[in-house]
Amino acid sequence: MNSLLLLLEVWDGKTVKLSFKRNFSPHLMQQWYELEQICLNISFLDNCDSLIWEHTTNEVYSASSLYNIISFRGVVPIFIPSVWELVIPTRGHIFLWLFAHNKLMTRYNL
Repeated sequence: MNSLLLLLEVWDGKTVKLSFKRNFSPHLMQQWYELEQICLNISFLDNCDSLIWEHTTNEVYSASSLYNIISFRGVVPIFIPSVWELVIPTRGHIFLWLFAHNKLMTRYNL
């Protein structure tokens, strides 16, 4: 509710009521004007909001869909047996297998 009150303080539905104390570059001011134009196109309705789970095709939450997001960071895992059918060096097979199982020792993981 606090963010709605803050929004009402700086925007009356037609104009953004903000001023700046310092000068900006022309590029930043252009970005500000573009943001103002986006705000002008926003319209609020009295309809109730609904939650939509965007990580499944049917838009319904499930524990398995959350597990896939946490485990694979939203990336759909590749079909593992097809990795071994590729005509590439063995180290390529191993790299792809490790990558598919999220076992690469990258700096982020270390």
